[in-house]
Amino acid sequence: MLNEQEQLEIRLISDNDLYQQALEFMNRMGGLLSQTQINGLLNVSLANTYDRFEVFVKRQGARKTWPQRERHVEHFYKITLPAQLAQMAKTCVPAVLKHRQEAASREDVQAIKMALAREFLQHLRADQIRGRRSGPITVPRGKQIRSPRRNHLRKLRAGPSRNLKAGPRGKERRNNDTDASTRTEPGGPAVWFAESLSN
Repeated sequence: MLNEQEQLEIRLISDNDLYQQALEFMNRMGGLLSQTQINGLLNVSLANTYDRFEVFVKRQGARKTWPQRERHVEHFYKITLPAQLAQMAKTCVPAVLKHRQEAASREDVQAIKMALAREFLQHLRADQIRGRRSGPITVPRGKQIRSPRRNHLRKLRAGPSRNLKAGPRGKERRNNDTDASTRTEPGGPAVWFAESLSN
């Protein structure tokens, strides 16, 4: 069972390293993966253990029915994705387990591998969606592009700040801030909504 510290470490690795690796990975691909392929991989990763996920990837790589236009997908399953998963297992799993006092069980290691694979696949999916709109991101050599979640996760890792005291002005602002979803209108929200449609 993964503890809270290890789950946070996985998210930090995801945003600091796997995000960058996913961008470079997609730039090296010979073509785009279909949304069906990415969503299928994500679904398999969410519904299965790491062992079954690996079996799925191997079966897809061994498939002989890939059409010519999808040869890059066959290469993805046969070579590039297994190499990426092996590299993550070698470098990221020890980083997640560094705070453990006792040796990790095989189940825990498999759970960490699965969590890392899911994070990586989610980055691939996000880059795939973005790539369809604007083309691949070019990453300058020696530069890193950081995930938008990174700063938030660093604050979580550091723990609660001692300087977060809300003054009377802050409370006053919170009490006065109301948006359309929290405003109460005469006759209740349903009546107000019905009246706004008829006008």
